[in-house]
Amino acid sequence: MTLLPKDFLTPRHIAVIGASEGSGKIGGKIMATLISCGYAGRLLPINPRGGVLHGLPAFKSIAEAPGPIDLALIAVPAPIVAQAVAECAAAGIPGAIVFSSGFGEAGAEGAALQRDLRAVIERTGIRVAGPNAEGFFNIRAKIAPTFSPAVHVKSIAGPIGRDISVVAQSGGLGFALFNRGAAQGLSFGTIVSVGNQVDLDLAAFAHHLIEDEGTAALLLYLESFTRPDAFLAMAKEAARRGKPVILGKAGRSDAGRRAAASHTGALGGEDAACDAILARHGVLRGDDQDELLDIAAGLVKHSLPAGRRVAVISPSGGTGVWLADAAARFGLEVPEIDAERQARLRAIMPAYGSPVNPVDLTGQGAGGGQGAASFADALSILYDAPYLDAFILAGSFAHEARLKREGEAIRDFARGPKPVLLHSYTLVSDASRAILEGLGLHCFATATGTVRALAAMAQYQDFLATTRPALLAPPQALALAPEVAALLEGQHGMLAEYEAKNILRTAGLSMPPHVLARSAAEAAAAQASFGAPVALKIQSREIPHKTEASGIALDIADGAAAHGAFHRILAAARGFAPDATLSGVLVEPMAKPGIEMILGVKRDRDFGHMIMVGFGGIHVEVLRDVTFAPAPVSPDEALAMLRRLRAFALLEGVRGSAAADIPALARLISHISAFGASLGDRLQEIDLNPVRVHPAGQGCSVLDALMILSSETEETA
Repeated sequence: MTLLPKDFLTPRHIAVIGASEGSGKIGGKIMATLISCGYAGRLLPINPRGGVLHGLPAFKSIAEAPGPIDLALIAVPAPIVAQAVAECAAAGIPGAIVFSSGFGEAGAEGAALQRDLRAVIERTGIRVAGPNAEGFFNIRAKIAPTFSPAVHVKSIAGPIGRDISVVAQSGGLGFALFNRGAAQGLSFGTIVSVGNQVDLDLAAFAHHLIEDEGTAALLLYLESFTRPDAFLAMAKEAARRGKPVILGKAGRSDAGRRAAASHTGALGGEDAACDAILARHGVLRGDDQDELLDIAAGLVKHSLPAGRRVAVISPSGGTGVWLADAAARFGLEVPEIDAERQARLRAIMPAYGSPVNPVDLTGQGAGGGQGAASFADALSILYDAPYLDAFILAGSFAHEARLKREGEAIRDFARGPKPVLLHSYTLVSDASRAILEGLGLHCFATATGTVRALAAMAQYQDFLATTRPALLAPPQALALAPEVAALLEGQHGMLAEYEAKNILRTAGLSMPPHVLARSAAEAAAAQASFGAPVALKIQSREIPHKTEASGIALDIADGAAAHGAFHRILAAARGFAPDATLSGVLVEPMAKPGIEMILGVKRDRDFGHMIMVGFGGIHVEVLRDVTFAPAPVSPDEALAMLRRLRAFALLEGVRGSAAADIPALARLISHISAFGASLGDRLQEIDLNPVRVHPAGQGCSVLDALMILSSETEETA
């Protein structure tokens, strides 16, 4: 892990190289921001003209400035930044932030300047954030070396240990998260913009802030992982400490994906691997600023729910229905209230109210008249229900009357083990917001945001209870069997099906019996030896998708038919790919009926080996009902992957169809994931498609297999 210098985010002595008077230039703006935010340390302006800047004596060079200096802030033209950093290193300054732009983001000339800057860093050992950075804001320490106007937003200093910290590759977005969140009453610790990450990157700052006792949750925004291993080490440490990490990452679209030889490669784009590895490490993902902030608010302002069952309580029937619909969309349950509690609720609400769930207190209840039901009344009846894990109270806080009347009672319930989330379907008045802040309650602005936050809270609780123990356990060594290593010797590129199946069988995976026929007579003999209908399939490393080449013949029931099918398949293959090397025709018995799935292992460039499972066959790229996880996975983890599939019910049996052999499929997923991971850098992809899952107790059949191995050059690259 790349460590920050000890006082990088808490510097007591700061030099500003490129300082200027006023706030028209970045150097002047940084000076003004530091002073206006109450920086109590020693501030040293550096400007070749000297003089006095912002009421402080300026020095003509860093060499003239008296030490010690903990941090240099550099805001000079890009061509002289490397020289300035070298001078800082010579002066013994341990760290610097480069605000200057015009580097890697500015074409070939800028990229050359960034290489020069990196060379200085490597030669001298000084640690540098940026270039093209926007600095940071350490709120509790009142240190704001930044030019962002967002630092003028009122910051909320909540109880120590409940702060949200932010690290962003985009300075604008990082400070925007703070700007919007502080306006909602959220408490922030430190906001960091990492810029081009020439040295100190997002993972380094994130790891530092996770170890800070004040940080309760971390918000991150990035566009790419500079050091995936360091990022995952940070996420693992966050998981160990029980501090949630909420990530916004660009790149969910399919625009960057390219055609691949295997379905695993085509479906396993960067984002699929990213989602899987983040889930394994407990990192929660959001898609915009509001979603990130809602998730963070849910996690730092509330206890975690034990499950996903929620009661929705509102005086607005429409809002209650809207929240219930959103709950279903995000995987939450809205169970019906039991008869005894329904009767108690009816006793405190008008006849036209509803005690079912959503609980509709009606507008009369909202008015607070004699005998009107309140949120606190409903909570007193429902809070101890064993089938409820959380509560959403949706009302109007455009006026403060309700909060004055029952705010303290709501707060008392919210301090209990079951979370109570508030949503206002109107704008929150200033008076209401002041009361909410005084009570330590957060109010969500949208129905979707409220439910999304609760779903993320449930997801994180599930991670802590189920996935974190395995994540923190010592890793298991995966050895490659010597006999498998012997088969792999000298192999690279795409293997034909018979080669892949021979390797997989040697590795201990169950494969159907087969014969590689190199003549029509051998094909006929193979059919006779099996004594049952067979499939014939062309074998060539250059023809991965046999159906496209008309290279498959099915239900061949006798030797004469096998003889003719052999010649037809070879002729079709030669017509499809005249230059392809044809190894022969694979003959194997027709498989029993079942549900077709796809399994695959892919080595992701950032995150290592990933296992994929989904509903397969020829429609896999159309249906795209697949899920990923980091390999290897246990049979239980494999079963959890299967349950995430939209069509999982098909495996359980629907409309009278028999249940599939789900345990056998889970064991196969686990086995192929461990085998793939044991290959290390030798493996690019394994694709088993289709795998036919037979009825319960009858196992699975691998009908086709594809394997792509790295060359020695690729392994050592």
